Amino acid sequence: FTIAMARKIVTTLTNKQIGECKVNPYLLIDKVDGLGFIKVDTVALKMGIRRDDPVRLKACVMFYLKEYTFETGNCYVDKDYLFSQIEKSLEKENNQISKEDFDNIILSLLTDGKIILENNDIYEYYIYEAEGKLASNLASRVINNLTKQPNNTENNYES
Repeated sequence: FTIAMARKIVTTLTNKQIGECKVNPYLLIDKVDGLGFIKVDTVALKMGIRRDDPVRLKACVMFYLKEYTFETGNCYVDKDYLFSQIEKSLEKENNQISKEDFDNIILSLLTDGKIILENNDIYEYYIYEAEGKLASNLASRVINNLTKQPNNTENNYES
């Protein structure tokens, strides 16, 4: 990290959070603006985090999920597509992930409340919730507008 980023980390986080980040540096991604998976992963690997560490793989899944939804404007990604993208990424660094390991990471992220799995679609939790609230809000507005419409049953035509 740069000196400015190190200063930002120290001023943003509590001592307890800094201690937690020493064990799991990927926590920095959600706690400090300007830090993403690639920057944190570089530091984490230098700190001794194994390439196949479940903590790293969970952060990797979240990174690709966020990247896909941001780039495409979709609220979700197909589970099999996400697996293929992560598999390709890890192969570039001579690392592999089995479908079973991927499924275990997905289950762990579900348990942690980070994602929602609906059919074969994976949503980031907060996006899923926001989409549901938006749909509910829009439905309420449509219903309210329909019930507030004036009754136009009178015939305004002259006979």
